[in-house]
Amino acid sequence: MNKIKLLVDAHVFDDSYQGTTTYLKGLYSALVKDDAFEITLAAHNIEHLKTVFTNPAFKFHRLTAGSKYKRLASELPALIRAKRFDFAHFQYITPLLHKCCYINTIHDLLFLDFPDYFPFSYRFTKKYIFKMSARKSDIICTVSEYSRQALVKHFGISHNKITVTPNAVDLPVTTAVDIRAKHQLDKYILFVSRMEPRKNHYGMLKVFVELELYRQGYKLVFVGRTNDVGADVYHTYLAGLSPEIKNAVKHIENISYDELAGFYKYASLFVYPSLAEGFGIPPLEAVLMNCKVLCSDKTAMADFTFFGNYLFNPEDMEEWKRKTLAILSDNSYPFEQIRKAVTETYNWQTIADHFAEKIKSHFQSIEH
Repeated sequence: MNKIKLLVDAHVFDDSYQGTTTYLKGLYSALVKDDAFEITLAAHNIEHLKTVFTNPAFKFHRLTAGSKYKRLASELPALIRAKRFDFAHFQYITPLLHKCCYINTIHDLLFLDFPDYFPFSYRFTKKYIFKMSARKSDIICTVSEYSRQALVKHFGISHNKITVTPNAVDLPVTTAVDIRAKHQLDKYILFVSRMEPRKNHYGMLKVFVELELYRQGYKLVFVGRTNDVGADVYHTYLAGLSPEIKNAVKHIENISYDELAGFYKYASLFVYPSLAEGFGIPPLEAVLMNCKVLCSDKTAMADFTFFGNYLFNPEDMEEWKRKTLAILSDNSYPFEQIRKAVTETYNWQTIADHFAEKIKSHFQSIEH
């Protein structure tokens, strides 16, 4: 039986680490084990791709187009036609020319649900480009039930046409750097995310200050990029605090997976107070490293019911503060129960198997 030839637009690996790279790495590292597929990954820097996708069954194609418009308008359609791919997988935007069956993962439509967090120019252009691409797609994927409902609401796509392929936990659980001495940390509360308004760093700092956790020996550690647009409210608030509080707040950027695992492992508490997410990977990573987690119940994170009473409304500061104190003093936190729920549900092999069945079913339908 001939293999299903699948091309993956992997140009996101030419840039810095982001959610879409985590998604593609996890999904295809699992899917490649299925002998029904021949998977080709396309990017400019295929040397880097080969360090990420190490299974020898992968094939690679070097992209040469200097812009995303040329890549989507001509280079990838020409490649699809020349190599006779059965499927091509894109993130958000597909080529205008329909040269094979298109798989399109639209991770979220937060810019439509929460317009205040996004510039008008972004909202105006992305809405129509994403909608047009979705309508050209043969298989539409997204990463949460929340995002599926958003696609139905904003783009009028049938619920049954959308497949949920969530992210899974992907951390080197056997290796974790002991970051305590390096960063002079003993007790600390951790938040991992780039700094933008919807992530709610300002709220996190405010709770830390109002509970006076620094007086109890805790530090507040933010891991992630700090110079995103809209972070000025946070930085203005921080600048007005006393030296004692400022010394208890640390910002860490550009770390390895092993260091990140270390930050999770040794934290007293991980808090994820985001106001809007298409999915939300960091709370699950923290679970894998046996860290206590206090997680927002907004948008896609409402699916994380295994956190029980430690889901919270980040717009209710009193609830947030009350639950922070409760979880810090909880000596019966159900680590194993939560970890089991996460690993069973958000498992790359399980997700890839479901994804594979969707493709095979579609392939069989067009063959007949």
